[in-house]
Amino acid sequence: MNEGLAVLVPNYPYFRLAAQVTYKFRKTIHDLIIIVPVRRILYQTIDICRWFNNRLDILITNNGTNNIGLFFGYDPGAFQKSIQYSTDFRPLSIALADLNNDNYLDFVTANYGPNTIGIFYGLSNGTFNKQIIYSTGLSSGPNAVNSDDLDNDNYIDIVVANSILNNIGIFFNHGNGTFNKQITFSTGFYSRPYSLVVNDLNNDGILGIITANRHSDTIDILIGFGDRSFANVLTYKTGSYYTPYSINIGNFNNHNQSDIVVANRDVNKISIFLGFGNGTFANLTTYLTGSIPCSTPIDYLNNDQYLDIVISNSNSNNISIVFGYSDGTFTKQITCSTGINSNPYCSYK
Repeated sequence: MNEGLAVLVPNYPYFRLAAQVTYKFRKTIHDLIIIVPVRRILYQTIDICRWFNNRLDILITNNGTNNIGLFFGYDPGAFQKSIQYSTDFRPLSIALADLNNDNYLDFVTANYGPNTIGIFYGLSNGTFNKQIIYSTGLSSGPNAVNSDDLDNDNYIDIVVANSILNNIGIFFNHGNGTFNKQITFSTGFYSRPYSLVVNDLNNDGILGIITANRHSDTIDILIGFGDRSFANVLTYKTGSYYTPYSINIGNFNNHNQSDIVVANRDVNKISIFLGFGNGTFANLTTYLTGSIPCSTPIDYLNNDQYLDIVISNSNSNNISIVFGYSDGTFTKQITCSTGINSNPYCSYK
């Protein structure tokens, strides 16, 4: 079997985790749907890793029950019943990294209700300690979290989008898994940053940050200097009333430069910003999607060495796929159903 695509799609509000696997065998396309029952998944995010047994495992935020669900994999496409770890009220996002350099994966959540991030340190047997909490500020509304080494000290730092306070918060790592009080950078008045990614944006080996700001219809770019400081924010418009909902980074035209894809929730389009390699980007190009596109995982789906994009369309009960060309443009979408009333909110490739 030559696997062509594996997309995990949590479905709202029918509280199940669906794994849709499309693969090619003897020149025929096959579909496999895996349903894992879970309780009250609302506005969820997921991540996948090889954790304890060198098999693919799944982490998912359970907003409705205020916990994290961990599904250990034991056979291809099969998972154990979830192990749950309590968080603060309304965990909305999750990121994986080895935060204390012990060679075990940890995870951090953005807890929207109490305005915190929660860190869960991994143990050698695949379990986790209770969360350690850091404040993101009064009425900050942390909506998305990511992690990477932002200051080139070989320790993983944490960055969070504080949607109500309209800023990005960065927690720099002391080197032992404890963190400084957050440093914040404004994303602009009433911008409401909703999603963020971390990447080297100008090929200098130093990471920067990009946010999708849903109320100001913009993306913000912070170029890092590697010393815990950043250049002035660069802002690009996505279009009036576009509501940029999620953001991702890839090398779409094989120029070894970071390009950007944004899911625009209220116009049913994705936007592509091709990078020049110096932290600036070309004007956007848009492609139609299904109704209410919510996430944009990317990967090589058809073995042609050009990145493709998967879009979860929450209101049309399907995912879209646009296949990439060598020049950074894409085909028209093809769609795959996720089931009646499935409302896929996020997907992972």
